[in-house]
Amino acid sequence: MSLLPAVDLATDEQRASYGFGLQFGDQLLRNSFDGLDLDAVLAGIQHWYHHRQAAIDDAQINASYRVIQDRRQAHEEAQAGKRQQLADMFLEANAARECVTTTASGLQYEVLETGDGASPGPKSNVVTHYHGTLVDGTVFDSSVERGEPAEF
Repeated sequence: MSLLPAVDLATDEQRASYGFGLQFGDQLLRNSFDGLDLDAVLAGIQHWYHHRQAAIDDAQINASYRVIQDRRQAHEEAQAGKRQQLADMFLEANAARECVTTTASGLQYEVLETGDGASPGPKSNVVTHYHGTLVDGTVFDSSVERGEPAEF
């Protein structure tokens, strides 16, 4: 049993109209913000579609867009600062581990298993398994999970 409200989608026009709604809903989700008022969104659609009029002028709308954008930007900057602090703490603690090597560029790595082949030179390609992880331990890329090593 579906939790979706019943809607008649028998005709091509109804299905295409429903598709427009899904696309618009997707845009709303991607551009959502705290306090988004779906009733106001629907009122705006109806006012313009049926009457070609708005209840407020463009200057009021644009001023509110700026307020919301400024809030979003301030929030993102605060989050970025927190993420940077976590990253710095992680890198400092990780660098202190005996098994971790830190390069001049700041790259940190740990050799989990040493191969027994010839050592690569500056122009060599190497085949290796790796895990790319975020400071919280989330794996964002892994040759192991893909089941095949990468060549560099």
